[in-house]
Amino acid sequence: METRFTPLLATNYAPSKAEVDEIRKLLVDPVNQLNQFDTEINHLHRVLNELTSKRNQLHAQIISHKNLIAPLRRIPQELLQEIFIHCLPTDHNAAMSCHEPPLLLGRVCSRWRSVALSTPRLWSGIHIVIGSIPSQEGLESVDQIPDVHAAVEEWLGRSGGLPLSISLFQAPYTITNQEYVDNLISTLVQFSSRWRNMSLLLSSQPPSLLFSLSHQTFPLLERFSFHGVTADSPSPFPELAPLDIFRAPRIKSTSSHHLGTLPKNMGWSQLTFLSLESCGYGEGRLTPSKAIEILHESPGLIHCEFNFISGWNSPSSIDHEIVTMPSLVTLAIFEGTISLKPFFEHLRLPVLASLEFAATPRRHPHPDDPEEPSICTLLSRIDSLKELTLSSLNLTHTTLVNCLQRASSITRLSVLNPQPADSWPFFIATLSPFTDDVVSLLTPTEDQPPMCPLLRVLECNPCNASDTALLTLIKQRSTYASKYDIQPLERVDLEFHRQRSMDIRSKLPPKALVETAITLKYRTPPDVPRISLRAGLERPGRLQIPSNTYRHLHR
Repeated sequence: METRFTPLLATNYAPSKAEVDEIRKLLVDPVNQLNQFDTEINHLHRVLNELTSKRNQLHAQIISHKNLIAPLRRIPQELLQEIFIHCLPTDHNAAMSCHEPPLLLGRVCSRWRSVALSTPRLWSGIHIVIGSIPSQEGLESVDQIPDVHAAVEEWLGRSGGLPLSISLFQAPYTITNQEYVDNLISTLVQFSSRWRNMSLLLSSQPPSLLFSLSHQTFPLLERFSFHGVTADSPSPFPELAPLDIFRAPRIKSTSSHHLGTLPKNMGWSQLTFLSLESCGYGEGRLTPSKAIEILHESPGLIHCEFNFISGWNSPSSIDHEIVTMPSLVTLAIFEGTISLKPFFEHLRLPVLASLEFAATPRRHPHPDDPEEPSICTLLSRIDSLKELTLSSLNLTHTTLVNCLQRASSITRLSVLNPQPADSWPFFIATLSPFTDDVVSLLTPTEDQPPMCPLLRVLECNPCNASDTALLTLIKQRSTYASKYDIQPLERVDLEFHRQRSMDIRSKLPPKALVETAITLKYRTPPDVPRISLRAGLERPGRLQIPSNTYRHLHR
């Protein structure tokens, strides 16, 4: 609407009394017209709401009828059961969570719930977590779930007569009533005749009930794992050797770090998987002599893990004949405070294909030390190795090179830190032995073939090599593959604790890009904290307790 006042609308002009009266008269018709528009709009809104309501009702009827002809309704129950079974996790037991199968499957519709409850295989595996954790509201505890024992019993009762896979985890550094743990174990023992896989990780004392059970109670048991951790003692558990469960007639896999003396009459010869960890300095410790004796009694092992994390007072020499492991394919070793060289000298491993080795840093000598690292002794006795994993914190450059010289047949090399990357400072990355010098030995040239010619997979974290050296490695392994009859790299997975200096992928030829899957991670070191110019001037006159600690003490 245009009036003679239009040019004054966006100004600070103050109209006179006469002009105010004139403006009011001008607005009478526009205000009436605006009211008519509002009335018509309100009417149209009512009509639209009525139509929308009718449309939604009709749409709901259509969807309901379409659901009747949905293909999913015609899937036979047997096929739906098979689909549900494939929803279960394959690398661990099913958790007691309504957000994961099988409980999640029963929350979709009544038919799915009926099918899930009538499928025993869905309930033949269970992972149970117990323990209490502090929170702002008070004490939250998974063992305070109402009728958790009844829930476990009902879960396993749905499994029919199938063999069971059970894992029980008690969170360390938490509050759990010992009686509660004992009662839960008692509930599980009710199904012991159907145990196939049982894994226990407890932070409280093992229930006495387990020590009273005969091995005949576990006719189907094939895998048994028992570990314990507590906050106040590294070896609080009694010896597990008296557990008759180790004599189960079908047991093939055992994992523990509290065996102590070797269980008598145990079926060592039928074991294919064994994982033992030293515990303390008493009978629970794992010594090289004891390990050799175990291997002698277990010729059928395919996978073996020994953790010599604790020291021992016995002589380093071993009074035992050389032990041949004709079936051992995978070996994982953690070397503690004493060299395992005598232990390795008593092993013959004709088919070993995969080796993992880590050690405490002090076990690796200075480059000028004439003593050969124990890992080199072991590698010198293996001819069939395909995969090698080494701890990067425990290796010198010289030791790593010596290892590669003795493991020339490997197809996979992993130089990794055994701890999470966020648990150690960035400066440790500079200690990584995987430098440009090592990369150059793996890189072929016009006149020189590379070390480890069959290498296909390279993993390193942290990697201390330059982007230029790695670019040359990937490119040259592809370029000279036919000349030296070597393998181009299939996968390169590296993590750096520095900024990227170049884009390796953009500089690789197309052939190398197709052959090699490359994963590169660059973690920028944190900024060095700046020191204030007033540092040292402000000194408290008395010991001050942080406010958050004070609040915690007075809760």
